[in-house]
Order: sequence, then C-alpha cells, then structure tokens
Amino acid sequence: MLLCIVVTAACARVKSPPLPAPSPAPTEHHGLSGLRQPCASEPLRGKGRIHYVCDCQQGADERCVAGSDRNSGLAAVSPLQSYVKAAEVFATLQAGDTMAFCRGGRWNLTTGAAWSNTNCRKDNTCDIRDYAPPWQNGAASPPSFWLDGGRDGSPLMTFIHPPAHFEGYRVLNLDLHGGKADVALFFFNETTDVDLCNLSSDGFGISVQIAGGDSPRFGVSSNIVLRNSRITNNANIAYLAVCDHCSVQDNFFDNNGARDVLTHTIYFASQAFHVDGRTVVHTSQGMRLGRNQIHHSKQRCLGAPVVVHGRHQDVVIEDNLIDAAEAADACWGPGVGCGGYQYGCWFRNAVIRNNIIKGLGNVGSDDSNCTGCTIENNLFVMNRNGTGISVGGNLPRPEGDPSYQQWDGYPDEPSNFVVIRNNTFYFEEAATSAAAITMYSGIGHVIENNAMAFAAPRPHDSACYRFAGPATAFLAGADFNICSSPSDRWASFPPSHGISLAEWQKAGFDRHSRRADRMFGDPVVSFTPASDSPLVDAADPTNSPRTDLARKARDAHPDIGAYER
Repeated sequence: MLLCIVVTAACARVKSPPLPAPSPAPTEHHGLSGLRQPCASEPLRGKGRIHYVCDCQQGADERCVAGSDRNSGLAAVSPLQSYVKAAEVFATLQAGDTMAFCRGGRWNLTTGAAWSNTNCRKDNTCDIRDYAPPWQNGAASPPSFWLDGGRDGSPLMTFIHPPAHFEGYRVLNLDLHGGKADVALFFFNETTDVDLCNLSSDGFGISVQIAGGDSPRFGVSSNIVLRNSRITNNANIAYLAVCDHCSVQDNFFDNNGARDVLTHTIYFASQAFHVDGRTVVHTSQGMRLGRNQIHHSKQRCLGAPVVVHGRHQDVVIEDNLIDAAEAADACWGPGVGCGGYQYGCWFRNAVIRNNIIKGLGNVGSDDSNCTGCTIENNLFVMNRNGTGISVGGNLPRPEGDPSYQQWDGYPDEPSNFVVIRNNTFYFEEAATSAAAITMYSGIGHVIENNAMAFAAPRPHDSACYRFAGPATAFLAGADFNICSSPSDRWASFPPSHGISLAEWQKAGFDRHSRRADRMFGDPVVSFTPASDSPLVDAADPTNSPRTDLARKARDAHPDIGAYER
C-alpha cells in the first residue's frame, strides 16, 4: 500500500518572498570511514513495563524458544509470540513502556501491522526494540522480520493515525526484510519525535516513507530521525519523506533505487493539500541529510541518488560520501529542483557542503529554483563529459503555465544569489568536453575560491565556466579561482565562443585567479593541496568557510578548494 505524494515544479517571479534566513550551522563531523552504532548496546530501560515477544519461524536461531499469545508477555520467560498480537498490545502501552522482540527470533509475514499509541510522549517514549532472551547463550542476531506482501505490497510497520497529533516512538536494533512492492516503515499524518536507530532494512520497495498528511490543519510529520542504520537493495527509494525537520544521519546506503531514472536513494518532497476547492501547498522545513555513505557498489546507478523536489526552506545536505561503481549519465549528484511538480517550486537557503561525490553521471550537482543557496567545500570527481555544478537550468514557469495544475497563487522562484565557493573539481582523462560550473539563469551569483582541474591532455572544448548568456547578467562576482584547463578556455558562451583568462579579466572578473597545472601532486592520490601547490594560502580570506571538507579549521590565509593543507 503506497500513498501517492503530490509534489511540485519549476521557476519564475515571486510574490513578495520573505528575506532568506541565515544558513543553518554545520553539524558535528564524524568522518566517513566508520558509522557509529550507539543503539546496539543500549540496555533495556529500567523504567516502565517491558512486554516481551518471541517467535521461532523458519530461519530463527536454532536455540530459539517461542512464546505464546496466551502468555502475559510481562516476563522474558513467558513472552508473547505473534507480530500481530505485539502490535495490538502496543496500543495499550503507557508512556515509557517497551515492546521488546527476542534476539535470534524470526517472524515470516505476508502482511504487516498498524502501530499506534496515544500515550507515548517525546520526552517519555514508547520503544520497539530487541532483548536478550533467557535461552540465549552468547551473541544472537537482531530480531528478524521477513515480509512478502505479494504483488500489491504491504507496509511492515504502519504508523498511520486519524488526523491528530501523535508523538514519541523509538524503533531500534531490528532486522527488516521485504519484497519489492513492500514498505518497511510507513508514517502518515502528524507523527512527530520518532527515533529510528540501528536498523537493517533490505529488499523493500521503500524502507522509510513519511507520506505527509490528510489536512493542513494538522500538518505533516516532523522530527523523525533515521540514524546509524544500514539500508540496502530497495527497488524504488530507500527514504522518501514529506516532513519538517526530519534528518537522515550516519547511515549506510547501498544499491537502492536502481530500477530506472525515476528511482533514488533519498527523496525529500513537499505536499499540496486540497481544501474547499483550493490548493494549499506546504513548504517542507529544515530537512537534513548528513554524514551518510550512499553507494551503488553492484547495481548500475540510473537516477540521481539524492533528490530534493517541491518547496523547501533551509534544507542541508552535508558530510556525505556519494559514489557509484557504474553510472548512467542521469545519475546526477545531489541538488535541488522542481521535478515536474504541478505548483510553483522554490528552495530557499539550501546548503550543499562538505560532500564527496565520485563516479556519478554527467552532472555533479544540479540546482534550480534556488534562492540564497550555498554550495561549498565539496569534492567532485567526474569521469565523463558534463559539468560539476549546474545552476538555473530549469527556468521559472510564468503564471498561467498549463503545467500549474495545483495553482496556489505562487509561481516558481528563479535561481538567484547562489554562492559557489571552495569546491574542488577533478575531471579524469575521459572527460574531454566538460565545465566545472555551468550557469543558465539567475542573478547575483558568486564564484570564489574553487579549484578546477582537468586531466585530459587534449580536451575537445572544456572550460572552467560555461554560461547560457552574458556572464554580467548572472554574476555578482568571481575571483580567487584556479583552473587547469589545457584548452585555455576560461569561460565559454553559446554557441561555441570561448575566451581566455586574460580576456575574461578584462570584463572585470577573476582578477586574482589564474591558470595552473599542478595542484594536488602527481599522481593524484589526495585532493589536499601539495606543499608547493598554487592553491595554498591563495583564497579570499573574507569569503571562505571557517572549516574545510574534513572540518579542519582554515587559517588566516585559507587555501583554494575544498581542503586546507
């Protein structure tokens, strides 16, 4: 069972938009080499009642001892047995109570169950988790749930409520498996303050779906955290959310959304409501994607692993590693854009920073309808023709455009005042026709402190920048950049006109910028500047982030590019 989410479209003039708010502060950086597991060893709480459940279906630990639904379930030696009974009892829990499934147990299911409780509170949660059964001698695997919902699919755990406020759930330390039409965890209507921690979710259509709500009166779900989990092999989307202030942090994703160009690993969306014949659009607030590993290690990446569509305020994508062993051109890096929605789109104050993006398609980050957005401290390693960062490719649709089938009086916003600074772009030898930055529309953009390196010895028509029109119409400033394009095309314009850095500087741009070949050492094994690199101490100290991609503090004379030496 999948609820359809109504989502949004492109770019144009704005009806008195509010002034952009300051960008959210960086979160703590924990690196990309290992993901912490803080929930795995968390003991059962000493407060509240614990309701125990254990079943031993095919695939369970050979030592497993099943419970019975005739038991009270209030002691580990007399647990309940069935998944359906557990969900039924969960509805009666008081705040602070726990529903605990035995480690080493297994439940083979053809349908899921609804999990709902009006007593749980965000500061006194109801927990769904694991426990060590008395028959366990040594370590046992997490409780394992295997769902086969058939062709039509089924949610394993459904958190659907009548239009009202529900809060305070924790789901941790479970092993979830499903079919390609199934959903592992499904949220609908205003469910808030949920912690999803140390889950393993494999083989579903969607692992986590937060599907908005019935009515703007109660709004959408919020403050749902997915952390320290392993999400793999989901056919459609690993994580799909219409949500406010929800976050996806410290997770491992692999081989998700590999079916076609419309499938993804992460999808942040927004929602249109229909009220008395009118369209009311909810702008999603404060979504965060941080410190995740997002891979396509075995399946070819066909669509963008990370997409943000609709209307968003203050979305942050930071500290992620995103790569693919094999990718189609449409496997673009993280960005924001309309996505064909039927109402006006905008992405105000989006931040894309401190990400490592390697081996994806022909665009490293595509960003449209983006006002006051910042793209900084990212590493783009490109192995084909294309562009590192694209700005304003989707032009705003004017009022009256027939694609506005859910018109609420607000058209698409343009891409204005985008800051692109301290990124490192590296194009491998296969990229012979490429550009680090491509601009199609908008005003007030800034390009500063970027390192742009091209390894191809004889590029066809590569350039540091490409513009769809006169650069003076797009840029508020460009300076302190270093580019190694051997073609001597610093900037190119339609249809095929390219100019050198010297010509470009005569137009008033990049006066402190220069061409240079050796930035990182040879061969390139690290993108930290070499000791004699022209990047060292060469950035604008008045317009550099305080830290670099690795969260190392930049000194009073910062380096160009994503890394500080």
